[in-house]
Amino acid sequence: MSNLKALGANNEYVQQVKDYGKTDALLSVILYCILLLMSVVMGKIFIHKQSELTDIYIFCATGIFSIICTGLVISFCLIRKQRLNTVGFSKKNAGKSFIIGLILIFIVFLLWGIRPIISGISIKADITFIAMKVIHYLIFIAFTEELIFRGYIGTRIYGYFRNKYLAIIDVGIMFTLSHVPLQMIVSRTSLPEFISANISNLINIFIHHLLSQ
Repeated sequence: MSNLKALGANNEYVQQVKDYGKTDALLSVILYCILLLMSVVMGKIFIHKQSELTDIYIFCATGIFSIICTGLVISFCLIRKQRLNTVGFSKKNAGKSFIIGLILIFIVFLLWGIRPIISGISIKADITFIAMKVIHYLIFIAFTEELIFRGYIGTRIYGYFRNKYLAIIDVGIMFTLSHVPLQMIVSRTSLPEFISANISNLINIFIHHLLSQ
């Protein structure tokens, strides 16, 4: 475990991952596979319901996806008798997330709402739209991705490999590839076509993951 400290992990993180082993790593892979399968199903639903694919429909579908993923993470923790703060659920992290969320919400409202205000256009509909987008991106997407990849999969893979860099690269690849199924299905392209058309975006996602560690 001294290897983890030498690689820059703080004491709290070291304490969290010290007991994770093969079973926890396996559960993290199972969770990842479920995530990919759910992405495929959602993509198929979006294609089937294309004529009904409104912002509200996407909002609700993504919300259900987020709730299921959160429930799976909590369930896996309970199965392994692990505390929820091992995936980031703590008073300290909640306070930080709340403050950051408020700042981001303010920025989003400012950027998306200032044009209608300047133009003298009624912003009633815009506020509803912005509120949906804030919840969609901050909670349904950002929070869920953070919970799954950094909170659960990342810590369990890290604990199993006992190597910070190997874990970061491994989870980075998993995180990047998790964006493929849904977008590929919705764009109606094959895997080679999708990767060829989106290679720069996928690389950016991977680099962003590395830099955010």
